[in-house]
Amino acid sequence: PQVPSPQCPVPRNSTVPLGTRHLALGTSVGTSVGTSVSPAVRIGLRYVRGLGAVAGARLKAELARGPFFSASEVVARFDSEAGLRALAAAGAFRAWIPEGPRQALWTVLGELRARKSGGPLAPTSITVDPRIPVPAETERTLMAHHATGFDLEGHPMRHLREWLRTLGVRTVGELREDPRLANGERVTTAGVVIVRQRPGTAKGFVFVGLEDETGRLDVIVSPKVYEEQREVINRNGILAVRGRLGKEDGVSNLKAEDFFALKLDEAAAVVASHDYH
Repeated sequence: PQVPSPQCPVPRNSTVPLGTRHLALGTSVGTSVGTSVSPAVRIGLRYVRGLGAVAGARLKAELARGPFFSASEVVARFDSEAGLRALAAAGAFRAWIPEGPRQALWTVLGELRARKSGGPLAPTSITVDPRIPVPAETERTLMAHHATGFDLEGHPMRHLREWLRTLGVRTVGELREDPRLANGERVTTAGVVIVRQRPGTAKGFVFVGLEDETGRLDVIVSPKVYEEQREVINRNGILAVRGRLGKEDGVSNLKAEDFFALKLDEAAAVVASHDYH
């Protein structure tokens, strides 16, 4: 069975605990985004895909000299086009250029090329171009996962939540904490596939780990269900699952009966679950 879905990207899973506050990549480039009043993780340069070892070492050397206080200063001190492209895609300029990665890319590369062209008519800075569209929130999430593997704004399932509620799909947190949901009750939930496992000692049972913005859930798949629905299970990065809720000694799981594929933008290119390890 197939559930129609809105357009939304699929994330690459992260090992950062749910609910952890993240500081923008820009803080690593030197700008301040405010004082953290809760546990936080600063996103370091090693998460920036495409930065490269040589450019990364150059940028670290510049940071050792002192922080950057504007996008123009980054361009002036770090004139690597490939490096600036990677930083823009990763959101490193978001404190100075909040209109999104495309606008940041336009701005910093325009300024870099103007500086390299030289001459008295070369502009000292490039302004924001209003013709460049601001990306939709789902598109920002997709771009973020391509650039760093996660989205600073929150879990990708947030884009689907309102739509899923209209279908009666429960969050993982509700399955775990709602006292009205008893052991053995038939429920439906949905989440990002973070792992698929088929232990050799499990007599053909498969275990699928799902994650949404409220937590993680183990889904138990019998050999019969797996054989009937293996294509849906293995080929989709976000799944809705209907089955029987298991609750015992504070631990919740779901014994799967039916899987529904949520078809999302460029899923095959972005999803990376730890399959069958």
